[in-house]
Amino acid sequence: MTRLQLRTETLAAGDATGSQRWTQVTTDALLTMVHRREWAGILKANPMYRKAVITPTLTAGTFTVASLTTGSADTVANLYRIIAIGRTADGALFAPLKFANYPNAVIASAANIVDQLPERLWWRTDTLIQLTPSTLTTGQVAVAVNTFPCLVGALSADSIAVPFVEGFELILAFEAAAYMLAKAGAETAGSAALKAFSGEMRRDMLSDISRLSTEPLGLEYADSPLEWGG
Repeated sequence: MTRLQLRTETLAAGDATGSQRWTQVTTDALLTMVHRREWAGILKANPMYRKAVITPTLTAGTFTVASLTTGSADTVANLYRIIAIGRTADGALFAPLKFANYPNAVIASAANIVDQLPERLWWRTDTLIQLTPSTLTTGQVAVAVNTFPCLVGALSADSIAVPFVEGFELILAFEAAAYMLAKAGAETAGSAALKAFSGEMRRDMLSDISRLSTEPLGLEYADSPLEWGG
């Protein structure tokens, strides 16, 4: 579904076709917010649904959070969350770094003792990701992230397809239209009905994407000695 088609469906569902209140700019801004929220839900249901592995440029064991967003324009892959960070400096061994306890990270940063910590850690400090040891250099670390695509308002043209789970695009239109009807005040019943419709579709969508296999789920034990004390 293109952005133009999605906007048209949204205005129709919200009884706002030709409305002076819901301009193209306002409608697209609303759809962008809904689009972002729905992708967050998708990536929480299945963190591996859109995954990338990035080799960041390191400076004194740090790299920028912004560097984990890749691509540009309609093909941008926006960072959502870091799945894992691992050292590749030990040849074939992939050694995962643990996410640091926040107070410990603050103390280590303030005292400039990041390389004296007993574990190999990572944490966020402002716009940077700090790794230990700080001697790690570019090419020695891989970062697995999940991403969300270009959002409605950032697409380059109305003719571009809105990136979303195929067959469930109307979730975006119905959610945005529900906001429109709620704003009108007298249309709360219609707003609730659209929310219910989109909720049913969302449950089906998340059920579809949360698992690809019919095999039963199982537990996996970590190989890192830091996890089991070896």
